[in-house]
Amino acid sequence: MLTEDNCPGLDGSAIDRVPDASGVEKAGKLVPVLGWIVSNALWSRRHRPTREMYLAQLESRPEVTLAAWGDDLERVDIAARVCQIAGRNIGWPMPKFVPWDPMRVVLWAFDDGLDDVQAILDIEDDFGIEISDEELTQTLGNSLGEFVDEIRKRASSKSSLDVAEN
Repeated sequence: MLTEDNCPGLDGSAIDRVPDASGVEKAGKLVPVLGWIVSNALWSRRHRPTREMYLAQLESRPEVTLAAWGDDLERVDIAARVCQIAGRNIGWPMPKFVPWDPMRVVLWAFDDGLDDVQAILDIEDDFGIEISDEELTQTLGNSLGEFVDEIRKRASSKSSLDVAEN
């Protein structure tokens, strides 16, 4: 079985170590079209080493990581669906996430600043729940496992309410 000892979590602090934007990158955001293109290219260049580090770590993980989610089939199912949504929206080519991975990495929108928003919207739609901006901010400080457990709790309470209404 996978554990934090034999499959370490992604380093969420690596995002904090990305160098600050240059003056050219900041100024480019103010110039329509061409400036935006230049600014985006510089942003991507600044963040690429961090993304490549995460990709290498994901690629080195064992093929099957669902065992790390435990024996509870409902939790495993929710985790698989969340990982699939993150992979599809954020662009992780191999979303082999484990419960102890930080949410700020799982939902790190490298390619487009709105990818994380779309991922959250898809999660809300898929599970029939709502996540407020305040809750999202708190979620980004949690692990993926904590997020999956919160979705499970909300989806279960929503199912109970739906049954009670009928």
